[in-house]
Amino acid sequence: MIDYIKDIVKHCGPFDPLSICKITGTTDSTSLLAVNEDTSVVIRGTFHQPLVDFIGVFGLLELPRLNTLMNIPEYSEGANITIRKQMRNGEEHLEGLDFENKAGDFNNFHRFVARSVVENKTRDFKVRPMPTPSMVFEPSVQSIQRLKFQAQAYSGDGLISVQSVRDELKFRFGDGSSHEGSYTFHKFTDPKAKLNHVYMWEVATLQAVLNLPGDKEISIIEVAPSALMVVKVDSGLAVYEYKFPSQSK
Repeated sequence: MIDYIKDIVKHCGPFDPLSICKITGTTDSTSLLAVNEDTSVVIRGTFHQPLVDFIGVFGLLELPRLNTLMNIPEYSEGANITIRKQMRNGEEHLEGLDFENKAGDFNNFHRFVARSVVENKTRDFKVRPMPTPSMVFEPSVQSIQRLKFQAQAYSGDGLISVQSVRDELKFRFGDGSSHEGSYTFHKFTDPKAKLNHVYMWEVATLQAVLNLPGDKEISIIEVAPSALMVVKVDSGLAVYEYKFPSQSK
């Protein structure tokens, strides 16, 4: 169970503070919905296997604190980490995570967000049909590394422009009136894979997603006058889908 909690923290923590991180579990499936405070990033996750410990609906918040607890040396060997449950009105509710070291003399409790609160905060985030993407591709490790190089050179710029140039997807940094840089993020073999306009995205958000461990797939959906970037990351335990819209300068 703790490996799945760590996986959630690793793949949602970089976007904290979150307004909510909702876990929904049944005997058939376990899924996740997380939204950051300004709703600029929406994360949906589906675990490869249903998790018997997560049957129910609950929320996770304060992921940095939870990450700290899971990495305290007291809990590194022989610890007892369990989910506290309570019966109310004939229904079992998941209350939080109990941490106890091997000796039983060091303890912590991380409380979950109640189902009623979680349901209220996520009622507007429903799964809706998406238009056909303008492009779908798997980014290379080299392209992600080159993004890091350019972002370091233009660390003061919050946004990058993304555009199609012939069969290439170009990332551009800086201001054309002074310093600027660009590179080919991906080269397509499909002549239909192209963007009709130039869009801008937050560098920090894009890097945070692409730096996560796991296999990745990127799709860009154009909905004039903006676009939506969707990045899928397979951690090995779950597939996380990150959606973030283009920005205006």
